[in-house]
Amino acid sequence: MIGAFSDEEAEAFAEGIRRLGELTRSQDVVVLDICHDIPLPKPMHRKLLADAVAAIPDTSHVVGHALVSNSTVAQGVMTAINWFVKPAFPEKVFRDPRSGLAWLSAQLPSVNPRRVLDAIVQDVPDFERLRWK
Repeated sequence: MIGAFSDEEAEAFAEGIRRLGELTRSQDVVVLDICHDIPLPKPMHRKLLADAVAAIPDTSHVVGHALVSNSTVAQGVMTAINWFVKPAFPEKVFRDPRSGLAWLSAQLPSVNPRRVLDAIVQDVPDFERLRWK
């Protein structure tokens, strides 16, 4: 996600979390969230996303969640939250996509970081131009 987080995007993101919940019933999965130059979500968006995550019936198959953000504020908030609230699955915050994908591939060796990055570059215009550090 790049830029502002609209109500429609928050709902679409929550729907993606709900679809992920269906996958976790039968196979191990990792989750990569990439956010670039977005403000922290509004309280109503945070609740919507938290409720979607809480509704996942079985998180035992989520073997890793990597949040990648160029925002030091977002990185700090997520890290602080994880100090106080133990996530239901392994979760780490990263400054760049390559580091997040390297960690996810250690959690689930079938993840191919190069293929994932290639797919993102194909789907997200100007992704390669984004600055991460």
